[in-house]
Amino acid sequence: MKRIFLLLFILFSFKAFSQDLNDRIYKKEGDSILCKITLVKTNWIYYDHLGKKAIRNDYIHMSDLKYYLYNGVKRKAYEYEGKPLPLKQVSIIDTTPKDTVKTFYLDNLNKKQNCFILLNKNKILNQINQFRKIEVIDSLGKFMVLLPNQISGYWLNGLFYKSFNVNHNKTVLFFAEELVKGKATLYTSSGEQLDNKPIYIFKKQLETEYNFVQESISLTTDYGKTSNMAPQADGSPSGPGTITYSDVRPFLEYFQTYLSDCEEVLVKFKSNWYSYNDVRTMFTDYNNCK
Repeated sequence: MKRIFLLLFILFSFKAFSQDLNDRIYKKEGDSILCKITLVKTNWIYYDHLGKKAIRNDYIHMSDLKYYLYNGVKRKAYEYEGKPLPLKQVSIIDTTPKDTVKTFYLDNLNKKQNCFILLNKNKILNQINQFRKIEVIDSLGKFMVLLPNQISGYWLNGLFYKSFNVNHNKTVLFFAEELVKGKATLYTSSGEQLDNKPIYIFKKQLETEYNFVQESISLTTDYGKTSNMAPQADGSPSGPGTITYSDVRPFLEYFQTYLSDCEEVLVKFKSNWYSYNDVRTMFTDYNNCK
């Protein structure tokens, strides 16, 4: 019975989506693509269409088509609805081909907003950009570039990225990936705009400010050295910055002290249960503490 309902749901979803396929792209080879165009940019058209088993997103270069029908209007290749911005005016926008992923972002009022995130085909660029900014198509079909000070965060592939706005001589904006959520929440970020090294960012529920600790052991820093580049998060100009360690032992001792109000976690620390790479496990165990 469940399988029947599932099949009916899938068929209904495909039928509902097919009703939105009111655009068509005519290729030079002679065939055409019935689709829903999601974005028209300089040289590229992005669209959704029905695959054999699922709704797929794809793109096509203007040089590969004769013309296209978009919202009932026929346009030739390289003909746009209004003039596209020259590349020098949109330098913040990466114009290389992208995939689109349906997801949500959290606006500054902490309300979920439906959107499609554009992901670069180059995975390395994706890993860099996911902490800087996101390019989205909102529910009205509008293309936007969203920075950390414009939204509270976003979801991508089931992971939440929280926005941070840090002030210390200058404003530093970045997203951080949520690793653990609970009594103590743990994030990670590339640290590109701080010390240019990955950092852990974490806070207990009763704390008002976040803590920063560099993920890697730095052989060039002193014991427990505090960087001058990264203050506390959430716009606080005061407080310590990113703490860096030159040895594994003080690194583990720091987290042992921080999480010592959980007896189970403290016992594991004293039994040498945790290693340098187990920070995520430490926080998970802490949140499961009875």
